[in-house]
Amino acid sequence: AEVAVQVRANPDTKGRLLHLITNLAGYARLGGALDELAIQAVLDCASRAVEAGTFFALNPQFMVTATV
Repeated sequence: AEVAVQVRANPDTKGRLLHLITNLAGYARLGGALDELAIQAVLDCASRAVEAGTFFALNPQFMVTATV
């Protein structure tokens, strides 16, 4: 069999991933490991970075294909 793995990393410097970060904050709240102040601090920091033009986030995508 032949297996190929490709990693695609497209850095976001415009804030497109802010919605993903907000969604993940919801999971953090449900998990209970972080208090609300810590979660809100991350969200505030990300929002300020978008406004200031200094936002950077990376969400690597993995693609695996195989043939027999």
